[in-house]
Amino acid sequence: MPTLLRPFRTDTAIAGQPFVPALPTPTPPVSGAQPGPPGLSAYQLWLVAGNTGTEAQFLASLGGTPPKYRHDQTVAATTWTVNHALGFIPQIEVYNAGSQRLPLAAVSNPNVNQSIITFNAATSGFALCQ
Repeated sequence: MPTLLRPFRTDTAIAGQPFVPALPTPTPPVSGAQPGPPGLSAYQLWLVAGNTGTEAQFLASLGGTPPKYRHDQTVAATTWTVNHALGFIPQIEVYNAGSQRLPLAAVSNPNVNQSIITFNAATSGFALCQ
């Protein structure tokens, strides 16, 4: 019968001793458990708790990776109207049709769900909002 070798860690208190990770013990299912009745979504509960805002604002309030939006501008134009519906004023990166990053000429935000990008010359490509 072949001998099984375990990996050795050199950062243990005693160098050269085998490191055997402890595996978590699975939790057994609860006998007779049934799904509960349908209820409110997390967003709806957030509103019931007295918060106000859009679903995007709710998601942003959770932290973590912010929501993202990609705007594709297939027809070259000097002004791009980006209706991102993120619920906040995003950072914007603009790329031409060849996926090369472009400098922004001007950006305005009439509200938290829309950004307007203005270029000196008609441009096509895409904008990433986050």
